[in-house]
Amino acid sequence: MPDPDPLPTEAIPEGGSLFIYDEPFRDTFSALTGSASAAYRFTDWLNGYVSYARSFKSGGFNTRYNAPPPGFEPVPFGEETVDSYEVGAKMQLGDLRLNLAAFQADYSDIQLVFRQGVVPLLFNAGKARIRGFEAEASYHPFGSGLRLDAGMSVLDDQIKSITEVPGATATVQPGDDLPLTPSFQGNFAIGYEFDVGTDYTVTPRFDGSYTSSLVFITGSVPEIEQDGYFVGNASIELEFMDRYRLQAGVINLFDKDYLIQGNASLGTLGYAEKIYARPQNWYVQLSAEF
Repeated sequence: MPDPDPLPTEAIPEGGSLFIYDEPFRDTFSALTGSASAAYRFTDWLNGYVSYARSFKSGGFNTRYNAPPPGFEPVPFGEETVDSYEVGAKMQLGDLRLNLAAFQADYSDIQLVFRQGVVPLLFNAGKARIRGFEAEASYHPFGSGLRLDAGMSVLDDQIKSITEVPGATATVQPGDDLPLTPSFQGNFAIGYEFDVGTDYTVTPRFDGSYTSSLVFITGSVPEIEQDGYFVGNASIELEFMDRYRLQAGVINLFDKDYLIQGNASLGTLGYAEKIYARPQNWYVQLSAEF
């Protein structure tokens, strides 16, 4: 969004107010949580497992920055709970290691942002579900300096129901995407360790990752949504005397512009803000083991 013209000269406009609570507000939240898992070794090269976990996120109080709430009481929100299920396999096929996992997380009273007037507040929005599949592979041939690593994940998220909050407007509806849940992520890395003399090795490495489109807040706000993007990194490492490592590298090698966070209130306050990842940058690192 463009800057206002003329720019404001006061932090709080004339006639405005800033409300800060001058006393503590407390509440107590409790939940029974735990996890269980079982594993079985089918063969020398195949292990399987299943697991279950029950977790929760504490409730709390919203804070109001531009006006006191009715009754001068902060708006509370309750705890969020999630039941997670996973089944997977770990395989060692010669020089190839492969891990596979499928999972599902069922959320109850998920904490999402609603709006009360122009103020964004956390409320317990309803039920949601995330399910997905992950795979990781590593290939390190015996007697060779080659190192290949790769991974991928597929996510499917669903907002199953929305709890109505009197006096507040939901910013999300069933069928909308949950924040920070890209449908696909993939990564790979390739490196090779060269012997360059007694007690010296040099390892060049390149890695890259692709992330599909994602949103940062509930509801559809195209101005702050990120399309799919690829990021690459490169490095070279010198190891000597089996103790010292000197590494230099370039992060975001192709100088890709991509968002890591965003927020907006176009319909009420008329703003959209974006936070970008760092541009291309380099580093040098020296480390030692004793």
